[in-house]
Amino acid sequence: MSDPVRPSTQHSDDFLIGGGEMGKAVRAKDWSRTPLGPIESWPQSLRTAVSLALASNFPINIIWGPQRNQIYNDGYRPLCGAKHPHSMGQDYKECWLSAWPVIGGAFERASGGEAAFLVNQRMFLDRNGYLEETFFTFSHSPIRDESGAVAGLFHPVTELTQQSLTERRLTILRDLADNTTQAKSVEDAARLIAETLKRSELDVPFALLYLLESDGKRARLAQHVGLAPGAGPQLVDLEMSPPLWPLSEAARSRQIIQVDNLEQRFGVPACGPYPETPRSALVMPICLPALEHPLAVLIAGVSPRRELDGPYRRFYSMLAEAVTSALSKARAYEEESRQAEALAEIDRAKAAFFSNVSHESERRLRNFADTAPAMLWVTEADGSCSFLSRGWYEYTGQTEEEGLGFGWLKAVHADDREESSRIFLEANRRHEPFILDYRLRRADGEYRWCMDAGRPRFEERVPFKGTSVRSSTSPSESRRKRPCARARSGCGRSRDNWKLSSKNALKSLCSPTIACARWRLN
Repeated sequence: MSDPVRPSTQHSDDFLIGGGEMGKAVRAKDWSRTPLGPIESWPQSLRTAVSLALASNFPINIIWGPQRNQIYNDGYRPLCGAKHPHSMGQDYKECWLSAWPVIGGAFERASGGEAAFLVNQRMFLDRNGYLEETFFTFSHSPIRDESGAVAGLFHPVTELTQQSLTERRLTILRDLADNTTQAKSVEDAARLIAETLKRSELDVPFALLYLLESDGKRARLAQHVGLAPGAGPQLVDLEMSPPLWPLSEAARSRQIIQVDNLEQRFGVPACGPYPETPRSALVMPICLPALEHPLAVLIAGVSPRRELDGPYRRFYSMLAEAVTSALSKARAYEEESRQAEALAEIDRAKAAFFSNVSHESERRLRNFADTAPAMLWVTEADGSCSFLSRGWYEYTGQTEEEGLGFGWLKAVHADDREESSRIFLEANRRHEPFILDYRLRRADGEYRWCMDAGRPRFEERVPFKGTSVRSSTSPSESRRKRPCARARSGCGRSRDNWKLSSKNALKSLCSPTIACARWRLN
């Protein structure tokens, strides 16, 4: 068998050539003071693993030996935060003890020879002086030494914190927009906003929503989430001394104001999902372009386990925009409802007024029609009669039930009925005026010649409403009897002249009657 591989003492750190800043750090560190011993004594398997890690741009950590000492590259260094450079060569478990509930099982399995791979794991790292919420995808793969035993772990890792937080925060904004869609008032929208934020405590541990009066002089606490009502006054006079929160300053400047050291300044208690007290909050005015003063002010706490960095600030700006949109839409709906109710009240008043006018007009119309020296009647668009004056009933002896509709034709002589009906309905169909003479039965059973003059009724919204008709008997026929005849000759005047004179008379007589009829019956 060949001799076992022994570490070379010549150019023992040649495998560390390059490697960026971390290559320099590894070469400069006195490893003799660590459990790994001086570089010259490192086995080839460790040298190879470290060389591969330092040459890679991907974040990689090499964990070696029973003391779990770690050596990482440039890509992994930012993940260590303020722990670097002390973390270089440190016990991996000691360094990441806060994350051990998540990563400990995978580490132990890999140490036993079984590779472990975890995707988008949420964990809390103490790397910048506080427990920080983070998300990682990583693996632990065993590294075997020259004897075949597991001597270390190959630990590549990808941080997904910003991606995961962005997705979660976008979900909050989407839910807020969806949940407030049906808000019917500003108060209703404020309630729905609070309900959404109650489910968003990882990013918004507490929130206070103040609604400002229209003159901008006072603010009222409408909703609170995560804190007891006492954390903010119920009613704030913005013109008096500064309140607990800088509401007046935010409303006046229309700018977001950051408030720090909450526990020292305001005694804000621990809230949200963590035992720590939120350190900061943002006071955000909710402004509408049409309003002189802000509509509301939203105070939102910052998670104690996240830095208020650029992406977090952008989330709060978008949250303020989402709240503005929700309250704006609710206010517009509220205004529309008030206007609709005002218009409805006007319509009710107008209806009541015209109802009174209508009853009086109907009384006057009937009185006029009943005292007119002619029989007046009105038909609908289909030709059915909907109104007959008292003169018709007195002359024919018909009742209202008998005369309305097409019942008036029953008072027409049987020989004239078909022709009269045809002429009348044809004119009605064509929407044309007509003159029609026929024999009409009196109440005593005698028939007398009668002439109808009809004019179509029109209206702006309804092109054709029906026909207004005036019926009158021939004066000559009222003085002497004559046999019933389908056609008649002159009776002291020619038929055409009689029609013409009657037509001219009817124009002057019927015009006011028909005008009144339009008012009532249209």
